[in-house]
Amino acid sequence: DNCIFKIVSNINEYVQVLLFAVVIIEFIFTFIMFPATVSQNSMYPTLLPNDQLIIKCENKFDNNDIVVFKYDKNIQAKNVGVPNGELLIKRVIVTPGQSFKYVGKELYIDGIKVEDKFAVEEMDGLSLLDICKLNGLEEKCLQSDGSYIVPDGWYVVFGDNRQYSASKVPVSIDSRSFGLVHESQIFGVAKYEVETIFNWKKIGD
Repeated sequence: DNCIFKIVSNINEYVQVLLFAVVIIEFIFTFIMFPATVSQNSMYPTLLPNDQLIIKCENKFDNNDIVVFKYDKNIQAKNVGVPNGELLIKRVIVTPGQSFKYVGKELYIDGIKVEDKFAVEEMDGLSLLDICKLNGLEEKCLQSDGSYIVPDGWYVVFGDNRQYSASKVPVSIDSRSFGLVHESQIFGVAKYEVETIFNWKKIGD
């Protein structure tokens, strides 16, 4: 009987440890990180369909961060064929308080040329006003001096696959198609690509 008691006691301890581990893992993937799978080619060549990613939950996003967000037809009011609530992955191009425009294939943020290796010729002349008009936010973007900047809480996001089809439609459905994205839609930043369960490669390395 004492032996049985010890066995049951040990099993109970193992179960408690296992449950604790499950709770910790659940906490991490709910509030800190969560897995995601790339389903489209809009981030080619950086990310490919079926790439496994680890997304870090954050509430502040910087230029060039790759973010996962939920498409919201109440915000992205223009019908671009994306189902409401679908998760999309794109790169942050412009953050709150910044302005931008394309001259040729060159990206200018706040009047300063910055590197954008994914730009294509068709982006020549693309401006923040063009983006803001797509979801009716041009008044939010307009400043008292007549300039346009991204308002607080909003972002411009593009896929890395910036090519246009023969009908001049962007391959990546992004801010060129549906306008600004609000911070409340964004779940987090893609930090790692999972090559194996024990090998996570930091995105951008």
